[in-house]
Amino acid sequence: AYVAVMFGIHAAARGDVRTALAPEGVDPTSPVLVSPLPADPLSSDVIVRTADAYRFGSHRWASSPRTRLDEAVVPETAIGPGVTEEDARAAVAAAREDRDVARYLTWSRFPHWSVEASAEGFLVRVGDARYPGTGGLSGLSVSVPR
Repeated sequence: AYVAVMFGIHAAARGDVRTALAPEGVDPTSPVLVSPLPADPLSSDVIVRTADAYRFGSHRWASSPRTRLDEAVVPETAIGPGVTEEDARAAVAAAREDRDVARYLTWSRFPHWSVEASAEGFLVRVGDARYPGTGGLSGLSVSVPR
């Protein structure tokens, strides 16, 4: 019974989040993660993947409105100084060919990238928006030539 109730709560929360996104013009088929907080199944963190960015927020059954999205829109690819958009696209494409990055991407549901210029070319970092920080589940780095 508990699992069924939690499944229902989760499905309803995802619907609330999609409803909150509609006035902002977010594609209704955009991937949405509603992740319950530990020890509080009625509160969740929210991640929404749009065409080229991420939105973060929260869903709380006991608040009004239940869904609150952060003002910040976080680009899927952060581009460092001295890196053009064309360079960033090429560097990410090259990084995707790396064996470890490819393995990480088979698991990652919400990948995000950063591209910085380096002496050898570019330093490309890939992470998953579900796990902020560095190391472990949060991602890895790879150097790619220009």
